[in-house]
Order: sequence, then structure tokens, then C-alpha cells
Amino acid sequence: VLSKGYEDGHRVVSMSCSDKMAAWNVLGLQGSLLSLYIEPIYLASVIIGKMYNYDHLSRGIYARVKGISQQSGIPHPFKVNQPLIGEAKTSSYEEVRRSSSNSLNWWLDTNEEIVDTSTGRVSASVPSRLSKQAMFEQFLFLWDDCASKSVKTLLWQEHKIHSNVSEMIRLCRYGDIKKLATDYGKVKDALHQHYRQHLGPWISRGLELNDFKMSK
Repeated sequence: VLSKGYEDGHRVVSMSCSDKMAAWNVLGLQGSLLSLYIEPIYLASVIIGKMYNYDHLSRGIYARVKGISQQSGIPHPFKVNQPLIGEAKTSSYEEVRRSSSNSLNWWLDTNEEIVDTSTGRVSASVPSRLSKQAMFEQFLFLWDDCASKSVKTLLWQEHKIHSNVSEMIRLCRYGDIKKLATDYGKVKDALHQHYRQHLGPWISRGLELNDFKMSK
């Protein structure tokens, strides 16, 4: 299922929301970087407000990718997750003609942040704390305490970079670190292969978006 829209005045095609949720139910919500530190985080349940149809919803967000585990033997602890799907018990809904482009995020002991989702920025010049660069900075902050010995060894084998945060900031690109998550990469490849064989190609953004270093 493809979702069509506009970005900077240009027609763009991307994967639909149900495709992305199906991917979460295989890869987890944490992404490739955090998979180097923790096990996959899966949805426990999904609550639907309007147009509830269990058969359609279950197919959209997990049933159509169940064959991945049978065909590819995805590595533990990854799996095809099957969250509970429920219907909101309410008869009144707020009618929204058009969704706002603003998005709100917060976490413990911080102020909320309002992001313009059309630009990914808080203002014209300030990127969100949810940007790839901000997340990369937080990831490196935790490296010494959270990265396993095997991952640190792989960093040296693949890039000849010592497991030293200051050296990583100077030499590592975001995409280089993502590739260290080898199990995550295998599962992602299996997901995309399953789509090519049974559902159609997975539309991805360019790899150049991962080709950056820390700015400091």
C-alpha cells in the first residue's frame, strides 16, 4: 500500500501507515541504533477509534508479514509480533477536516517540544531533539556504558576505529554505526525481501540521509 502526498511542492510516494506498523511488528519500535543496546520493543495493543474491522486491521499490521519468520528464520529475539487490537467504546468523535502539521513530544523531566512535521524543526533554524543527529548524540553519550564488547570489536574490525567516544564523534558516520546492528539489518532485509516477493517494493528514503557525522 502506497501513500501519496506532497513535499516542498513535489509529488512524493511513501509507504502507508499500516506498512510502517507492520514493520514495527517485525523490527520493533526502537530502531537500529537502540537495538545495539536493548532487545526489540513491540506494541502490546492497538486501539482503533473509527472504522474498526478486526480482519482488515490484523492483516494490515501483522498477518501479511507472518511468513517472514517461517521463510527467513529471523534471529532471536526478533519475531512477528501480534498485538491485541481493540475498538474504542465511544459514540462521539471530534471531526477534523485537516490534520495539523504540528507534533508534540515530551519525556520525563523535560519540557514539551512542538515540531513542524513538514520541516522536522522547532523553528526555522532549530532541529528537533528527535532528529537523527540529536538521537545519534544521545546514542554516543550512552556508548561506554551500554555497548557490548562484541559491538565494540566489530567497530574496530569494520572501520578501524577504537571504541572511544571522542574518536567516534570525529570519525564515525551515522550510517556506519547503524550497520553495526547486524541482526537488525538481517531482519530488515528479510522484511523488504518479503515485500518484494509478495506485496510490492518497499519505498525507502535515500541512504545519503545517513551520511553525516556529529557537528562537534
